[in-house]
Amino acid sequence: MKRALAILIVSMVVLGLLVSGISCTETVYVTPTPTPAPTPRTVQDPVQKVLPSLVKVTARTANGIVQGSGFIVDSKKGYIITATHVIADAYSDSIKITLRNGVSQQATWVALQTTADISLLSTKSVAFPPISFGYFGYEVAPGQELFAIGMVGDSYTSVSGRVKTVQQDNAGYTIVTFESQAEQGMSGGPVVNEYGEGIGILSLVSITSGETVGIAVNQAILDGIIAFADQLASTPTPTPLATLPPADGTVPPCRFHGTVVLNGANVPDGTVVTVIIEGYGYPAGTTTVGGSSTYSIMIPKATGVSYEGKAVTFRVGSATAIQTSAWTMGGNVQVNLTASAVP
Repeated sequence: MKRALAILIVSMVVLGLLVSGISCTETVYVTPTPTPAPTPRTVQDPVQKVLPSLVKVTARTANGIVQGSGFIVDSKKGYIITATHVIADAYSDSIKITLRNGVSQQATWVALQTTADISLLSTKSVAFPPISFGYFGYEVAPGQELFAIGMVGDSYTSVSGRVKTVQQDNAGYTIVTFESQAEQGMSGGPVVNEYGEGIGILSLVSITSGETVGIAVNQAILDGIIAFADQLASTPTPTPLATLPPADGTVPPCRFHGTVVLNGANVPDGTVVTVIIEGYGYPAGTTTVGGSSTYSIMIPKATGVSYEGKAVTFRVGSATAIQTSAWTMGGNVQVNLTASAVP
């Protein structure tokens, strides 16, 4: 088994979907519901916790049978998330999912994300639970251990690795790179934290290049996909392929960048910088300091909320920076950070 890198891409927008057989002109927005009181979190075997939600995905193509993985996001409605590339060349009537009890069911390719490797399948209701995802996503930080689970043949395989970097790309996605070892066939399976909470989806597994690419999602995004799928189910007249515009993808992210000084000295590469938006307890994004003690991070608009004009605070490691700023649509804001760590 070769050593691989796993990369997670966190989209903070409701996904734009390319729909097979349905024409749709409305954008689906999801309004966050009040967050209930948190339940105690306990570290447990994350693989065993999510294993009931894992499925094997198989399909027939012109070149033979292909296999990947997926996971349940709505048991009653039979909705399953997988990686688009697993089924991209499949004959539409050949897609099947196999549950943990060995039962296989026909599946329908409902929709796919237009800018990421995520697809939604629909099958009959299933008796296995969905994976739990944080509404706005669970925090991921360098050094944290993540676990990826997928099907290789008829058996499940799990790999783990420590997060190396967390940073944003120009498209507004958060890129999380962690060391791991993965095998082909695991694509489409879940990535979880040490509590067995969903972080994202395993995407491309490339043995030759030594890289594994994944796309992290949160419950807000999943709710948007499910709501969209429900809308499709109620549409009476199928038409040729149509593209649904992304709900929040037209809102440019705000970029923050600058130098970082801690206790009067430049910080070493790899120091974590965390961005927090006023009124929200979760980090809006994290990145690591690069060359010359500098940082750069893109903070996209979160689904169903407004960041415009909200105050932004920064943490350098565990220390809060003196400087603050504000989120503005399409902003390019230089904030040179200084902080003092408590001895």
